[in-house]
Amino acid sequence: MSHPVFSAIKCNAETRARILDGTAFGQFFQWRELQALAEVMPLVKVARGATIFRQGDTSRFLALVCEGRVSIRLETDKGETRSLGEVRPGRTFGELPLLDHQPRSASAVAVEDSRLMLMNREDFSRLAEKYPRVWGKLVLYVARLLSQRLRARSAEVAALLEQDGAGD
Repeated sequence: MSHPVFSAIKCNAETRARILDGTAFGQFFQWRELQALAEVMPLVKVARGATIFRQGDTSRFLALVCEGRVSIRLETDKGETRSLGEVRPGRTFGELPLLDHQPRSASAVAVEDSRLMLMNREDFSRLAEKYPRVWGKLVLYVARLLSQRLRARSAEVAALLEQDGAGD
């Protein structure tokens, strides 16, 4: 995958499968499924401070943090930047555009030198054709992840509404 902030790390699919196996993400899959995922997920490094993608970008890939940390940031209409949190090793980010083909909803910036495994839209589609069961499990993983995030945000909104209502 060609991207100005990524530097490819050369390693074979077996090594990448072992890396996946050592992550929280990898625990969702069986070994043969990890091998299939490793076929389409290159390992890259990203320097501290590098912007991986910007809110509004049309890039379509998900990333798994293998080492390092990535900050997810939202730029408001007032030009302010708000942190939505950090993604640590074993967790993914950037999944939405693979599913909905919409621009990025937030920005991602490497907080420290990081190693990521990536899956772009083309490889996502290729996985569906070559390994439909693995693709289905990946989609289920992403659906569960997005559901967890939505529930967490809903709880935050409810708490803010309670605070706002307390002043009435």
